[in-house]
Amino acid sequence: GVQQRHLMVQRALDEPYVAFRTTTELREGGALFLSASMPVRDADMFLNPSARNPAVHVASNRGASGIDGVVSSALGYAQGLARPVTLLIGDGAALHDLGALRCLRDSEQPVCVIVVNNGGCGIFSFLPIAQHKDVFPAFFDNPHDVSFEGAASMFGLAFRRSTSTKEFDDHLREAQRSTSHFLIEAVTPQGGAYNVSVHRELGAQSAAAARQAVAASVPLSWSWEGDARRP
Repeated sequence: GVQQRHLMVQRALDEPYVAFRTTTELREGGALFLSASMPVRDADMFLNPSARNPAVHVASNRGASGIDGVVSSALGYAQGLARPVTLLIGDGAALHDLGALRCLRDSEQPVCVIVVNNGGCGIFSFLPIAQHKDVFPAFFDNPHDVSFEGAASMFGLAFRRSTSTKEFDDHLREAQRSTSHFLIEAVTPQGGAYNVSVHRELGAQSAAAARQAVAASVPLSWSWEGDARRP
């Protein structure tokens, strides 16, 4: 509803938009694998309910440390299902399992890896610890300036770097129509503060729309039984 309208008209490439469009453009007969951390949460909140392929297979897992082994798990999922798979993963999780990209060449099914690169572990910006600037960057946010183009080149993957919604839409459609393995690096605003503000804005819009819908559709009435002279 309101979130979908906002995501369709917005111009900035951010994490909710990536989740929304990823669930919209999945290829027929394909499957979706969601990394722990923000991707699985964003897909849960912003998944497109009107997507063309409502019966798509969706899976996720949580590694021993939360975000470890996600690429490997997605590859196993593709092999087990014998279907093309799209993996939505954050930059931190991708770096944890970077070597698994080598195994893509052994996959009989095309795998599209979408890495959301926000320059660090943005999920922790939602927590109170983010206010403690003396410890937050080094011990929680773990900022980096890594680009995934070199990894794609090293492992022989088709690579696209998206910095706008138009670029991401074009690259995603290209990957979903291809029989090759793809790595799409979706570069979103760096630092977690922006992402937090976007989520809170969408949450506030959704809450306001829900209140308005309830007020308009549910007849509210009351009757008093008892002494009419009492308040």
